[in-house]
Amino acid sequence: MLLIALCGSAGTAAAQVVSPMIHDVQTVSQIAAARFEVANPYEHAQTSEFFIVDDAGRAVRGAQVSPARKRMAGGARAPLLVRVPVGPNAKRRVYVCHAITPRHPNSVASGTSYRGEVCATLDITRPEH
Repeated sequence: MLLIALCGSAGTAAAQVVSPMIHDVQTVSQIAAARFEVANPYEHAQTSEFFIVDDAGRAVRGAQVSPARKRMAGGARAPLLVRVPVGPNAKRRVYVCHAITPRHPNSVASGTSYRGEVCATLDITRPEH
């Protein structure tokens, strides 16, 4: 599991998690499905957003993430299910991302000055017939 640390203005460090960081999936259909685990390493509850992008950072058309947004308690872990259309190609690479804008519960601000984001690689292969 790979963690990416972000330093806040208060000098604390934490990193959201997507596991596994590299996931290889084989499918015989036009849609690939995969399961990831996500975590909120912060002490307080945070709202996490999950999304799928391509190599250019654009949202993958037709891709689904369940859930797409989740309020997670401090230290909590949760499953994340994704469905990605493979298209006409035998191989496809996409990135499953987890973003948190940390917010301390006593703060009146909607978030801090940074948005932490980490992405796992999902490599999809469809055997050629």
